[in-house]
Amino acid sequence: MELLIVIGIIVVVFSIIIGMYVLVAMMAKHRHREVALWLLLSFFFSPLLIIIILLCVGEDENYKYRNIE
Repeated sequence: MELLIVIGIIVVVFSIIIGMYVLVAMMAKHRHREVALWLLLSFFFSPLLIIIILLCVGEDENYKYRNIE
């Protein structure tokens, strides 16, 4: 019985961690930032720290000027 509880806790924690990486990717894409760069930064530091940084830096204002065709 205790083994099932431990396995359940591990699954929940693992899901939360994966969800934080997905959130970093979605936030970076929504703000027109390089998704791979922000994911790499979140692997080296912390996804929570990168989420806070993405909230602070906001949207890339040069995005609309770089993609004029």
